[in-house]
Amino acid sequence: MFPDLLHALFEGTPENRFEHMRQQVRPGDAIKALMHIEGSTPLMIALNIQPNIPVAEALLAAGADLHARTYKGQHALHYCIYSEEAVAWLLDHGVDPNIPIQEGTQSPLGHREQAHTVGWTALHSAAQHDNLAIVELLLKYGANPNSVDYRGETPLHSAAHNLPAVELLLKHGANPNSADRYGVTPLIVACRGGYPYKRLIRTLIDAGADIHATDRDGRTPLHLIAWFGGRYSKAVLRMLLYCGANPMLRDANGRLPIDLTPNSVHGQSLRAILQKNMTHRVRLWYMRVQRI
Repeated sequence: MFPDLLHALFEGTPENRFEHMRQQVRPGDAIKALMHIEGSTPLMIALNIQPNIPVAEALLAAGADLHARTYKGQHALHYCIYSEEAVAWLLDHGVDPNIPIQEGTQSPLGHREQAHTVGWTALHSAAQHDNLAIVELLLKYGANPNSVDYRGETPLHSAAHNLPAVELLLKHGANPNSADRYGVTPLIVACRGGYPYKRLIRTLIDAGADIHATDRDGRTPLHLIAWFGGRYSKAVLRMLLYCGANPMLRDANGRLPIDLTPNSVHGQSLRAILQKNMTHRVRLWYMRVQRI
């Protein structure tokens, strides 16, 4: 029965799968004991990618464990996070929207599977993958916008590249100053990428994000924008300075933001902006050092 059941879950049209399920699944069958090679259950497979809700209902009626986990510690809510229909079905059946990914367990091959996202919730994953509809759905069912994974990252860290997701999380009480174990805040995440998004960064600042927050290397958002020095950095640098960023703060190695600008055309533009905003005395000192 078990090989036939797995075949029914993977092959054919959704209608055919349901017909196979009616033939293969009977109340009392030990469905909850059946695990795929990665530890996923038939219920997870039925809900993944192209969910088949009638099949999921049949499995649940036959004793499928709604709270089973894969060998990587994933719950069905994490396993099926790309499908709004599957997420809604699980939440409607009472699954906790805040259930985290757990430590990996022993696989049949004898080694421990380790998830690199221990503590992640479905909200972390939906925010990272830009699935706004699922972010909104999870928040509607009570997902905590300030939940943290083992690194101390919140869903706002995960969403720091997506303006609509950031706005939605902030609206539901996400803390713009939450820092992970390395001191990194969502604003720092938004500023350290190669393509900083000006409106997103401004949204975080307007929500109260600390413009002088530092990572474990003592670098502020201004340091990071100056360091990456991409074609979009100039407008963001001006905005940070306009919002009160201090260009005179040094990182853990004693470097000013101007010291981190790259030797490129964009870097030259950034240096010119920073020089203009530095105090007169220090600007003269810096210009003398540059001549040496």
